[in-house]
Amino acid sequence: KVLICFWSAARMAWRRVASCRGTPVTSREGDFSRNESDTVPLLDDESVQDNSLPSSGSTRPDRPFTGSSLSDGSHINFLIVPKRKFSIQELTKGVEEQVSRITTTVIGRDEPNEKILRYNLETLVRYGAIRASTNTGTVFTMDNFCWRNLLTVLIIVACSFLIVKVTHEGAAAGIDERPMEDLLQQFAFIVPPTLSFYATLIITRWWSLRLGTLQKVFDAIMNISLIMAIELRAPKWAALRLQVTKYAFCSVELFVQAAQRTPDLHTLVEMDYLTPVEAHYIFKNENLWQRPMVMWSWILNILMNAMDHEKTPGGRVNLVIGQCCGARNGMTHLWAHLDTQLPFAYTHLVILLVNLQSFLIAIKSGIICAKCWPGSKYFTMGSAVLKSIIVAFVYQALIQICYVIVDPFGDDVLDFPVVAYQVYVAGQVHAINHSVMTAPAVAEDGTLTRPRHTKINDDGDSISSDSRSEGGEDGHSSTSSDH
Repeated sequence: KVLICFWSAARMAWRRVASCRGTPVTSREGDFSRNESDTVPLLDDESVQDNSLPSSGSTRPDRPFTGSSLSDGSHINFLIVPKRKFSIQELTKGVEEQVSRITTTVIGRDEPNEKILRYNLETLVRYGAIRASTNTGTVFTMDNFCWRNLLTVLIIVACSFLIVKVTHEGAAAGIDERPMEDLLQQFAFIVPPTLSFYATLIITRWWSLRLGTLQKVFDAIMNISLIMAIELRAPKWAALRLQVTKYAFCSVELFVQAAQRTPDLHTLVEMDYLTPVEAHYIFKNENLWQRPMVMWSWILNILMNAMDHEKTPGGRVNLVIGQCCGARNGMTHLWAHLDTQLPFAYTHLVILLVNLQSFLIAIKSGIICAKCWPGSKYFTMGSAVLKSIIVAFVYQALIQICYVIVDPFGDDVLDFPVVAYQVYVAGQVHAINHSVMTAPAVAEDGTLTRPRHTKINDDGDSISSDSRSEGGEDGHSSTSSDH
């Protein structure tokens, strides 16, 4: 019996040393992969056994995630160690702003492409649009779409010119171009209003995505933080508040991944948004739009349980439910916009009309050049070519802007700088945590008393045992001059 006890103690000590070094340990029962029927805890195994939330440092860098096999044969074959500990204060420094003469662009810590955050309209008007054409984010610099279309127009002009010269040798001046002129007038009555209405619809949907999706989720994060800071301000809830904040910002990353159709749970574990076990559970949700919903269901469940322990009135709990449902509605709004586009036939017709008008103007310009060539009317030829270039450029540029902003969650320069928005929200949450912990206390007679000196960490959590000042019978001694 002594030998058996000694052998068991040695095995346990060896396993503990191996786990601290990050070395995977095998056992006689096989590997530690979970089957589909196993219960996957929301947090790590130790916290589930203790029936409590982990502390802010529970995701230990020395516990790598080795992945697990699923029943369908898929496998998460990665070994992830969080690169940095999650912190609200660090999240407020997640972007780098680059201020130019007209625009201010941002580059995220983990994003290679810059995006426009704001621009100076006064400077743009003073300098002029022509001088600003080379700036980041214009139709000249964000894509080569317009340049390719202009090249196509010039090729059509040249082909039309050569065809007329070859087929009407010496008689090009007698070509009657009035039928084509009448046809172009009909297009001039149809194309501009049709394209304007289409562009208005796209811009309206773009603004709706900003207010109806992103802003709803961000408002829910800030409101939830404010409610937690008031209702769950005791030091014992510090780990819970941090965990809920991590889940909230993780939901933003997940629905952006769903919008881009690029799932990446590795990055979320490296950023300390999720534990490996949580990432494994979310991995089982193959539909990417389900994953951010899981985050808000966890948030609602955690907060309702915590408020039940605190005996919070039902009206305040309803506020939490409303905020979580509002965030869910915002993400559903994004899915509805991206997966319910404008009718394909209507979009195809608009683009077809624009292309036909550009081609007809190019053909007419080639005919005019062929008619003016024998008489050396170069000014008329140049005016016709310039007209075809300008008209084609304006219409194609509008089409270009429409297809860039129709899905503003990509990596284009005009897409939403979501990382910059997250920095703003993180700053608001950081300010809420600090301001609530240092708020004046109210005495029983209605006077305000100065709060006790409280140490606050970077995440706004109180370190002392009581963040409220002593009111009691001495509350009358506080005067307005003390404040």
